[in-house]
Amino acid sequence: MATQQKSEAEIEAGKFARDADQIDDEDEDEVVIVLEQTGRPIDEIVVYREPNGVVHTVDEWNDEYDPSDEGIEAVYRSSVDAAFDGEWTVSDVMDAYRAGNLTTSRAEGGYGLKTYTLPTARLVSIGGSDA
Repeated sequence: MATQQKSEAEIEAGKFARDADQIDDEDEDEVVIVLEQTGRPIDEIVVYREPNGVVHTVDEWNDEYDPSDEGIEAVYRSSVDAAFDGEWTVSDVMDAYRAGNLTTSRAEGGYGLKTYTLPTARLVSIGGSDA
């Protein structure tokens, strides 16, 4: 179920948050590192475009949230742990993201991580960072 929307001051780049949709799932590490506030509503953020031109947006996978909720780009901590062999800081992750290396494939010298755009209301700030 959707959580109450958090203020933009609480969810900010370089901080940790919990994915409220996964808190009750013991098999998932629900902690994310917030990479960026997109400044755009989730119903305008295209996830992919089909060859026939049909577009699919973030709100289609987050239909219990307000489509006008701001999208937050994030990466799951468990993915970062695996890609960085457990040796990382939030600063390392943010630097790799800003340089474009976080999602670049390993074959091309990056970390090959998948990032996700989530509605702000889906995230619960837990703060923390090393910056």
